[in-house]
Amino acid sequence: MIAECEILLISPMTIYELKAVYRNKRMEKTPAEVLLALETFVRVGICTIPYVAVAMSVAQIDWTSDPGDALIVGQAMANGNAPLIASDRMIRANYAAAIW
Repeated sequence: MIAECEILLISPMTIYELKAVYRNKRMEKTPAEVLLALETFVRVGICTIPYVAVAMSVAQIDWTSDPGDALIVGQAMANGNAPLIASDRMIRANYAAAIW
């Protein structure tokens, strides 16, 4: 499915979360290296939906207290309920357009 996409949009929060995982030594690659690796399969871009639209979507989310998860899902919601690639079980259980 990813390879069939014209472009894979990444939430700005995803970059921050990748940095946190890398900093906590749970991943060997930097965020830039991860994005570069993804680009071997599909064009990658940063989603530029206005923050106010994301915040309004986040205000509808009541199933998580994790601000990172809420912002990432809110970004997808604000982008027309776009499909969201997520390994997180809570996201997949609560966001209908989540895939893994």
